[in-house]
Amino acid sequence: MREGKIFVPTSLLKDIVYKLVREASVSLHPRYLEELRRRKEEETSPNAQWILDQLLKNVEIARRDNLPLCQDTGYVLVFISLGKGICLPPDVQTTIDEAVRKVYKEALLRASMVSHPLQRLNTKDNTPAVVHIEETTGDGLEIDVMLKGGGSENASALKMLSPAEGEKGIRRLVLQTLRKTAWNACPPLILGIGIGGTMEKSAYLAKKALLNWAKGKEMDDWETSLMEDINRLGIGPGGVGGKLTCLGVSIETAPCHIATLPVSLNVQCYATRITSLWLSKDEIRRRE
Repeated sequence: MREGKIFVPTSLLKDIVYKLVREASVSLHPRYLEELRRRKEEETSPNAQWILDQLLKNVEIARRDNLPLCQDTGYVLVFISLGKGICLPPDVQTTIDEAVRKVYKEALLRASMVSHPLQRLNTKDNTPAVVHIEETTGDGLEIDVMLKGGGSENASALKMLSPAEGEKGIRRLVLQTLRKTAWNACPPLILGIGIGGTMEKSAYLAKKALLNWAKGKEMDDWETSLMEDINRLGIGPGGVGGKLTCLGVSIETAPCHIATLPVSLNVQCYATRITSLWLSKDEIRRRE
């Protein structure tokens, strides 16, 4: 510890990310599982009911046999929230990539990252991870890991709306997008919406919205009405038709320019793989 600061050891960061990724790869997030079980009886379509039964059976097998929840083991998103006086090591990206490389090799997880978007050469170890770091007003260190599959990411969208379009324009964008894309996104899905900021800020907010839903954020009236409209599309579980296309909507907003209304939609498929860990300052000190 120097000058009142608490430094997170490289070994601790690597160990945390390794454990969170490994746990996420075989586990459906508890809130998603709870919502799926709670609302399963709303579905009346026999085909949709069969899909839901298979999804629940898949959860049991993955957990019991320590197998990947989905064959698309996803790219790795790491969100780090730093409390007052907590500092990360200078080699954060390298450390996190080392953890990802190790766990994907040892757990026999599919490597899905390519080193260039056009040349498409697989990095063969699922690196690099996507890392977001932000400071918070609280104490301690929180690390969240999200494994995000390509199918649900492909169902997402970003659009710069006119401010005059307002809530009606956002609702129209949501329904037009999901009517075209949700079939291939392994529903029932969760929808994260980022509104405001800049183009890139809205996309980040949409990812954070998914994370916040997983952490227990309750839906307000607007979010609930959007979910109901999505379910009225009739896409249903697995895209076979039915009532349960969406289990939750989460919206995050930020200030924006007077001439802009950036809106990002980030779709999360059935394989909602999110794990989190919070450490107090004392716990970090013991590992310094």
